Amino acid sequence: MENLKVLSVPLKVVGEVDLVKPLTALLKSKTYPPSVSSSLGSLQALRNRMVAAIKSGEVTTSALEAMQSYYDQLGCLETKMPFTQAKIYFKWLDAFDKGGWLGGAVSYTMSTSLLYEKACVLFNVAALSTRLAAEQDLGEEEGLRRATQLLQSASGVFTAMMIPLPADSTEQKPTLDLSPDCLEAIAALCLAQAQDCVLRKAVRDGKKAAVVAKLASHAKSLYLQAGLGLARETVNGMWEREWLVVVEQRAALCRGLAELHQGTVAREQGKWGESITRLTTAKAAMAGSPDWLIKAEEALQEAIKDNEFIYHDRVPEADALEPVAAAAVVKATPLPGRWRPGEADLFSEMPPWTEAKIKKEECIIS
Repeated sequence: MENLKVLSVPLKVVGEVDLVKPLTALLKSKTYPPSVSSSLGSLQALRNRMVAAIKSGEVTTSALEAMQSYYDQLGCLETKMPFTQAKIYFKWLDAFDKGGWLGGAVSYTMSTSLLYEKACVLFNVAALSTRLAAEQDLGEEEGLRRATQLLQSASGVFTAMMIPLPADSTEQKPTLDLSPDCLEAIAALCLAQAQDCVLRKAVRDGKKAAVVAKLASHAKSLYLQAGLGLARETVNGMWEREWLVVVEQRAALCRGLAELHQGTVAREQGKWGESITRLTTAKAAMAGSPDWLIKAEEALQEAIKDNEFIYHDRVPEADALEPVAAAAVVKATPLPGRWRPGEADLFSEMPPWTEAKIKKEECIIS
């Protein structure tokens, strides 16, 4: 099967901030164990690690785990103190702002809201997951498995973020990459590519034609859904035109694969006319995929020859056939309660700010 190049989401560029000084100043009115000072330093180190990874373009599991750890520890701290009172200005750029990619003079969107910081970190957790998926060797089983897992995780994060940021979550209007329309489009794209990975493994492993047909049918539907989201007027100027072209081509290829393999199923069932119709449809859909086009053409000519000389089965119109059944084998992975549950809570010894428990902001997740 032709090579699959994963379309990956760019990361949001981040600005450096000092967490320790303002948080320490806020805590001066309270009595806390000495470990809290060390814990704040550890939190700062996690953020510094995240910032360095983003600025250097590091695409590693270690960088992903650092982002996840930072997000987890923010969640631990925010239940213990009124974080926003520290007035820390978090600075981020739109992930799709090309000036930001090139280090241009683009103004950061700033906010003192921890909710905004967490949303941006989560976005980058998902974006880096797509980048790691793109780095996998999809010619190997482990690479396909890992890419599928990463893309499902990314889709889950983007889906969970689709509830809009509250109006007071940032002093400036949130960037377009955090809008529901953008998040919905890239979540759909991730899921379509995850299904495509499973499809490619099935083809490579020589799975039964009926199985491949169903996997391809669902991949086609997911790519069509992603294409509609990417082409939406509110966001279609954000990404390279190539994205829309690639998604359209993959939807066509998956349709062709579904019809090609369902044509094999029809032939096995003695439905020669249906087989010819499906193979004809497959050939038309695979015009942009030379290797598969040749296979579809060869199968079609063989079916026509056998039908004309032996079976004389009526060839139905394509519209008269039932759509190829779909098999959905991937889904957006739900956002976990903690990304790194095995890591210690840095602020477990820190008493609450007041007797009343501070509610944890679930980062635009109800």
